[in-house]
Amino acid sequence: MPNTTGIRNLSWIVAWDASQQSHAYFRNADLVFSRNTIDFVGKNYAGRADNQVDGRGLCALPGLVNIHSHPVLEPVNKGFADDVKSGLEGEIQWFRDFLPYVADPVDLPVCAAFALCEMLRSGVTTVVDISEPYAGWIDVLQRSGMRAVVAPMINSMQDEWWTTDGDHSITTRYSKDGGKEQLRHALDLIHRATDDADGRITGMVMPMAVDTCTPELIVDSFAAATERGIPMQIHAAQLITEFREIKRRHGLTPIQLLAKLGVLAPQTILSHAIVLDHHHLADTSGPHTDLDILAESGATVAHCAVNFARAGVALDSYPRYRSRGINIGIGTDSYPHNILEWMRTAAYIGRVVSRDTDFCTTADIFNSATISGARALQRDDIGRLAPGMKADIVLVDLSHPSMVPARDPLRSLIYCASNEAIRDVYVDGNPVLKDGVLRTLDFAGASREMENVRRRVEQKFPERDKDSRSALDVSPLTFAVTQ
Repeated sequence: MPNTTGIRNLSWIVAWDASQQSHAYFRNADLVFSRNTIDFVGKNYAGRADNQVDGRGLCALPGLVNIHSHPVLEPVNKGFADDVKSGLEGEIQWFRDFLPYVADPVDLPVCAAFALCEMLRSGVTTVVDISEPYAGWIDVLQRSGMRAVVAPMINSMQDEWWTTDGDHSITTRYSKDGGKEQLRHALDLIHRATDDADGRITGMVMPMAVDTCTPELIVDSFAAATERGIPMQIHAAQLITEFREIKRRHGLTPIQLLAKLGVLAPQTILSHAIVLDHHHLADTSGPHTDLDILAESGATVAHCAVNFARAGVALDSYPRYRSRGINIGIGTDSYPHNILEWMRTAAYIGRVVSRDTDFCTTADIFNSATISGARALQRDDIGRLAPGMKADIVLVDLSHPSMVPARDPLRSLIYCASNEAIRDVYVDGNPVLKDGVLRTLDFAGASREMENVRRRVEQKFPERDKDSRSALDVSPLTFAVTQ
């Protein structure tokens, strides 16, 4: 690899303006990096570059930061989990009907590779991979060339959670040690995964959810993360059933419980944080304190709009949280793992729910996928294009029909082009996507294998379903198939 790469005469650069502490558009400028670090962003670079790239007709932007994803779980759900009921009944349907639709352990690397390919093609250069440990996990992350945060899921459950037919309460039987052995194994895996010379892989402590972990496990997880100087993430306030169950167990909302446990802090990421006490689904009378608690804590919300929109559920609301100064990052919780689609959905739904665009602008959404995500991960060297930052760079083809006219490149990209116009992606200075073709993972091969995985999942569904139903019984096709 050449020591210095100069991308000359870029038509646009989404660069970092240190004087304004904000992204800014630079026109007809140069971007230069040596190995994995940006050296120069601006006009008329006078130095030497070993590798010259013509930037005319291109827009450079910082690599996008995906703070919440499940690469091994979600790809197979495409076409299966799209039409779900909303509200409480939708959650119960998911628990009962959709959880058996999972890939075998041997197929998990295929699912992961497929999802990571989708992310790279949409400009994601940093991903938080929330998975239960599986054979080949770290290998596929290393091969992807991405900047990855391994987040092994742990919980206190001995049995899968389930709901009764009567009052819809959740019954959970905890293991004898409450998940402490899982925490030890997770910390050991993080240590081994991050013992990498180039530093692309880091770790995160991930107690699965506020209702599947004992308070003791949550506190221990936070202490372990704090000791190691890494973030902790936990699913919290994501479901109506969870909100009700935590209120039943503790007399507190999920946010109030986490505050009482002392685990809400700037190094804490809350997955979703939708059902706060002010949300209409919570159906609670005032005073409502969850939003105040969250704002004062400095914790981050991992906002994943698409999969909740499928069930008619939305954050209330992105502008409301933003106006309180809450840090919000973007995640691709489910399929498609194209982060630009999740950014677009977040923008549109945020405006519809709040009827307010003041804190739901394109700039806000782009910040969530860059500097806010970096802040959540306790990183000050990603999410921006400026000297000293990591060379995580995305090049967008302004001549692509979906980008034309390119009056405002980010608006054209997010609202119209999506991943179609992304030409090149560099991670740590390495070209992992070049001229639209991945150089690290085989997307075509992973796509073929994913179809085979889907067939095996459907064949095995009846033996995994408690009522021995077929996958078609649970999720019929959009229209009947005629001969």
